[in-house]
Amino acid sequence: MTSAEREQVEGLRAAYHELRQSKFNAGQPFQILSKKLPSDQYYLEYVDGKIIIEHIKIIGGHVTATTVRELTQVEAFKIRREYGLF
Repeated sequence: MTSAEREQVEGLRAAYHELRQSKFNAGQPFQILSKKLPSDQYYLEYVDGKIIIEHIKIIGGHVTATTVRELTQVEAFKIRREYGLF
């Protein structure tokens, strides 16, 4: 990786962390998309440390999101580690 590429990656990482913190500061969860989940699911991380998996359904412009399950503390730790959210 060139130094320019490293700088770009670091810039993206910083923006990712800033967005996460701004969501938490606003009292909102941070959405984490993952290729490991089906395309209609995503993680939501809350400021209290809880992470849930949500399923989204869009029918005729109507959006419905339902909780699939809450991750255990160990699972949540692994997700944060995988996405560099420490």
